[in-house]
Amino acid sequence: MKRAFIFSLALIFGALCAGNVRAQVYNIIHNFGDPAVANDGLVPWSDLVSDGSKLYGMTMAGGANGAGTVFSMNSDGSGYARLHDFPDPAIASDGGTPFGNVIIQDNVLYGMTVGGGAYGGGILFSVNTNGSGYTKIHDFLDPAVPNDGAASYGSLIADSGVFYGMTMAGGGHAGGTIFSIEGNGSDYTRLHDFLDPAFAPDGAIPWGNLILVNGALYGMNQAGGANGVGTVFSVNTNGSGYAKLHSFNDPAVTAGDGMVPFGSLVYDGTALYGMTYVGGSGWAGAAHNGAIFSMEPDGSGYAIIHNFTTGGSDGQFPWGSLTLVGSTLYGMTSAGGAYGPSPGNGALFSLNTDGSDFTIVHSFADAPGDGAGPHGSLILDGSTLYGMTMTGGIAGSGVAFSYALPTPTPTPTPQAEALLNGTSFTQGNQLAATFRLNGTIDRSFTAYALVILPDGAMLNTATLKGPAKPIASEMRGLAAPFTFPLLTAVIPAGQQVGTYEILVAFFDPLRPITSRSDDFLEASATFTLH
Repeated sequence: MKRAFIFSLALIFGALCAGNVRAQVYNIIHNFGDPAVANDGLVPWSDLVSDGSKLYGMTMAGGANGAGTVFSMNSDGSGYARLHDFPDPAIASDGGTPFGNVIIQDNVLYGMTVGGGAYGGGILFSVNTNGSGYTKIHDFLDPAVPNDGAASYGSLIADSGVFYGMTMAGGGHAGGTIFSIEGNGSDYTRLHDFLDPAFAPDGAIPWGNLILVNGALYGMNQAGGANGVGTVFSVNTNGSGYAKLHSFNDPAVTAGDGMVPFGSLVYDGTALYGMTYVGGSGWAGAAHNGAIFSMEPDGSGYAIIHNFTTGGSDGQFPWGSLTLVGSTLYGMTSAGGAYGPSPGNGALFSLNTDGSDFTIVHSFADAPGDGAGPHGSLILDGSTLYGMTMTGGIAGSGVAFSYALPTPTPTPTPQAEALLNGTSFTQGNQLAATFRLNGTIDRSFTAYALVILPDGAMLNTATLKGPAKPIASEMRGLAAPFTFPLLTAVIPAGQQVGTYEILVAFFDPLRPITSRSDDFLEASATFTLH
């Protein structure tokens, strides 16, 4: 009776439901130029950074002296504080107009300015995370450094106590520099002068940050190169081994190469990813909208993985860098998106590293008071992205915002599983099925292993010429973890093609079976026979 009932069960058990996700949430956490904040900073043209407790950043204008600020705040925007106002009259020849972001090393912030300083070329500075201890570390265009660089439009990176950065001007050929320096300002060294005739045509005017990949520095120029619109390059940390890896607007890129990058690269352990401000195959009037590209660290495999286009379904003119979250890239464009007069107020987007599933996840200025025109990059802190916009907000001077990424609801591990050695078989292939118990059973049971055929008939596992092995019979309890081989068989010739299901059903031997609810534990797996 019991076996007859099992053979007449419904065709296939219900599939596991996919986990729900928490809604994505965009929030403005600070309006720059807030009238409630005396001498607040204005117009951030940079990125936020996090020390795990607070967010830190800079604005290129505003503050007590009108030339920008360094600030901190909590991740929800509370506790906002100005840590330094450029140029501080108490600091002789202080810098002014910071464009890049600060970096954090041992509770000290390090950053650079485009202007100010003793020689007008900007400075490199440090300040404690509480605002104390502000120090000028280097004045660019220092006459004691022959052909010193000037005007950094990027940020520093640190490696083993040494800082690396770039300037967009100065150097031996007036095309900008790559430099290194100790945190106390000592050992300042020019590692490369752009437009070096030995690398004709070399890149020029670097605008962004360096990244460290396998012991070498990688970066981009927004000018120079074979076509005059920028390059990707690498150089060793001692300045040797400089190499041009790609000249933008390469006619060999048939999809339409990008041009003029204003950001930095990101590396996922295999490939580099970056964006160009213009170029690509998408048009906005008479101008291209920009592109996203990937390439190998040796310069091979260069490919455009997304071309920005016009219209509310895409962004235009990306200025900053990409942020990698798993295998998903997030970024922003300075224009485009669904809102605002043409060309739009910008967008926050995501796409997979292979270029698939491009999605606008937020169009800026989608409501009064929203930010607009982001010219920086996103950072990830926990499961939340943080960024800033140059304009928009209640004072028109930009905002800082958070964007909570979707968090999948974990799918619970099933109490029991039927595991197969594959999902697709042909005649002559060997099929193996194993039962795995993940949760302990503390009761008596009788268990059966069955095969559901494509036409719905349910038969003993002998259907596939394999021995029928009951897991256990008339025993009390099974302790997890528990595994048991259900079936090992060669698919015989002439077997019906279609989808088969291996089913394991547990019943209490002391209870009559009157409905399917008497089956207190089930596990199943499917395969296709071609």
